[in-house]
Amino acid sequence: MPAAPRETFFFYDYETDGIEPQRSRIVQVAGQRTDAKFKPIGPPLELLCRPPTDRLPSLHATFVHGIGPRTAAKGVEEAELADRLMAELERPGTTAVAYNGMDFDHELTRFLCWRTLREPYRWSSAPNARWDPIDTIRAVHALRPSALNIPLRADGKPSFKLEQLAPANDVLHESAHDAASDVHATIGLVRKLHDNAPRIIDWSLRLRHRNHVLAQLDPAAPKPALYVASTTPSELACTTVILPLASLPRGSPAVLAWDLRFDPTPFLQMPPEELRAAVFTKMADREPGEPRPGLMSLRANKNPFVAPIAMFTDEVQERIQLDLPTINKRAAALLSAKGLRGRALHVYDGEYPAPDDPEEALYAGFLDDSERARLQDVRRNPVDAVTRQLPWRDPRLAEMVFRFAARNHYRTATQEIRQRWRAHCRDRLFAKQQDGNSYVDAWLQEVADELGKDNDETRVELLSELKTHGEALRKWAQVE
Repeated sequence: MPAAPRETFFFYDYETDGIEPQRSRIVQVAGQRTDAKFKPIGPPLELLCRPPTDRLPSLHATFVHGIGPRTAAKGVEEAELADRLMAELERPGTTAVAYNGMDFDHELTRFLCWRTLREPYRWSSAPNARWDPIDTIRAVHALRPSALNIPLRADGKPSFKLEQLAPANDVLHESAHDAASDVHATIGLVRKLHDNAPRIIDWSLRLRHRNHVLAQLDPAAPKPALYVASTTPSELACTTVILPLASLPRGSPAVLAWDLRFDPTPFLQMPPEELRAAVFTKMADREPGEPRPGLMSLRANKNPFVAPIAMFTDEVQERIQLDLPTINKRAAALLSAKGLRGRALHVYDGEYPAPDDPEEALYAGFLDDSERARLQDVRRNPVDAVTRQLPWRDPRLAEMVFRFAARNHYRTATQEIRQRWRAHCRDRLFAKQQDGNSYVDAWLQEVADELGKDNDETRVELLSELKTHGEALRKWAQVE
């Protein structure tokens, strides 16, 4: 039997042109491998990515990281960036680590792989994994607050922002929202956790594997479990107690649970449609004093911080303002409620339409093994695959292979592919918005408005660079 691969961690961070992982593009990526004690090993990774020609960057995102399109243009194509990043993340035994990145960085990595015709899940599948340390830091704040200094925001509530946590714990963080700086600050914080709260971080690392999560959240033998997440207010140490109720029957492994901070009594016999409405009604739309249901869905493959109720000490109870007698009473009421499991499943039962854009439709279904294997060959010569019009069973793939070829091999593509790509970019850039203006013209107007009211030298320079970039793209796309 082959030996298990050496366990290492690859810390990485993105700067991007937007905030939606399914469509945002990478501007910069940085990464650093560490050993199991979180000491850096090997050379760092730092890459810029050339701006796409079928979308424009968010002004806010550009202001945050300060990387203009002229600087980004010195980088590599998206496909090369994916190749070099995956060479790190797919190394056997690697855990990919991104701070506050489970729903952004790790998701963006999946969509990066999907757009570049790579297997989107291999990099985080056994013997590899993915991890986000932010909930571990929240758990340390709740369970062992002396292990880490948690700074306070202006309103007096705890802050878990990297740029505030790092200096509060004497961790070097030279430049917030610089990918390389964020990576090294995250490594420094995790090393502090490893030194000061080893049992908590060891427990958290077990939760990288869904089986360990599901062992704490077994609806067949339900018992209360400690749960730490941003869904609980920070003034309550982001900590609550939940009771597993049911497993979702399809998709990634998910468990329905009840947050025992919320009294289940008004909902125990509520009809399914009313319960669904109660769960998904926004807080702003609720009547004053209207009870809120505690039903929630947890994804076991997103390493949620769940732990045995034994960690719920008297000190923790006082800190999170919830006591064991109340927990046990509410749990007993839930367990004795007839038909609640079925009604809870009905709340989350439903089909979600796949996005029209195939590059955003990653979750519309898995590819079969033969087409996945063919894509690996196509990646080596995508222009030829488009030229020969290779057939695909999955309806998403023909367009995706074309875009991959045109976007990453434009200079060596055929005239037909270049013309088709320019038409695609033209359709995107000149798509009409709600106000009747085209996407590119509305974006250029936003730049002009900002230039008219901003006199900060750095921002004005960035805005001027953005204006030049947008005008050049507009002109290029108009050529038939």
